[in-house]
Amino acid sequence: MTVIADPDTTIVEVTVSGRWDRRLHEASARILHGCLAAHSAAIIMDLYDLGDPSGASAAFWSTVRRWGQRMQPSTRVAACLPTQTPLAVALRRRGRGRDLPTYTSVPEGRAALINTSAKTDQPPRRLRLQPELTEVVRARRLLIDACARWQPSELEIRARLAPNRASGRTPPSTHTRRAIRLHR
Repeated sequence: MTVIADPDTTIVEVTVSGRWDRRLHEASARILHGCLAAHSAAIIMDLYDLGDPSGASAAFWSTVRRWGQRMQPSTRVAACLPTQTPLAVALRRRGRGRDLPTYTSVPEGRAALINTSAKTDQPPRRLRLQPELTEVVRARRLLIDACARWQPSELEIRARLAPNRASGRTPPSTHTRRAIRLHR
């Protein structure tokens, strides 16, 4: 198994390979619990190299999605696998396509999760900025507060810089308004 975390999107890709058995089940559960504990925005489970000729692991992958839904805030979970495998058929039959989102490739799954990142339980917070230093300070506080609540500590440094970048792209004499949109 391999785990790759993208600090920009806070999406984690977990590649599961090998024959599905009790040992792989336990290792998958341990690693996926750890990914959920890290409060990732989403988890993509790459099941392309999983040997599961009977689709016996379908219940487990659906359970991982439910674990993600119970997180506060929730973590979106999706699987990537070939469409005609017994596992894909079992997953479609279990949830009639609604239980666990499945995609035919990791890039497709990542794009779908990034494009739906604004569709969360909470509406995005918006802050309209005037080209003034006090507005930059206010925006920085909002971003740091959001990072602290969402707990992606690797974003805090970027959050401190974002308002400076947003306000610094235009000379102060142009009085251009800026907007920063926050979502997880």
